[in-house]
Amino acid sequence: MPATLRARLDIPRDLTHYFYMSNIDTINHMTTRPLLDSLTRLRACCETMELGVRTEAELTEAQSTLLAGMPETGEITTGELCTKVGYSPSRGGRVIEELVTRGLIHRRQDAGDRRVSQVSLSPGGRHLQDRLTTLLQACERDVLSELDPAQLDTVQTGLALLDAALSRVLARKHAPTNDALQGAAPPPP
Repeated sequence: MPATLRARLDIPRDLTHYFYMSNIDTINHMTTRPLLDSLTRLRACCETMELGVRTEAELTEAQSTLLAGMPETGEITTGELCTKVGYSPSRGGRVIEELVTRGLIHRRQDAGDRRVSQVSLSPGGRHLQDRLTTLLQACERDVLSELDPAQLDTVQTGLALLDAALSRVLARKHAPTNDALQGAAPPPP
């Protein structure tokens, strides 16, 4: 899946959890809610399409997330993959094992360092990744087609700024990974 697409779709989850789950007194939830609500609605719209493929393929959300994080060709270390999708090595390792068992990814020990495992997509995993990517790209096209070129440029610039700001805040505050956030209580009403 293209990194820009996955990054766009992950912004709402990261922002929503970070803002609601942190104890930052300076954030005014009344001014951040419209932005977060819009981003969350976009993600929900596209995830509805993704859910059909996940259900048909009997994939969990974690399995789908790891498949989406895999490079289209070539290998990636299990550590790099876990970092890329925000999973702890422990959780990522369990999900990778599930995907290996199902034949959706291949895993091999690195020849230079036996402590490192490399993973790559199997043909079946590549097919599922293609289907998920196609659906999410169609969803993105549908939404973005409602914008004229100037509006689209404004949105893309704003998302890039928002993503950069989020990265700085998360790095500065050492926010929990997606693993910790997914088990957190829902935000207050």
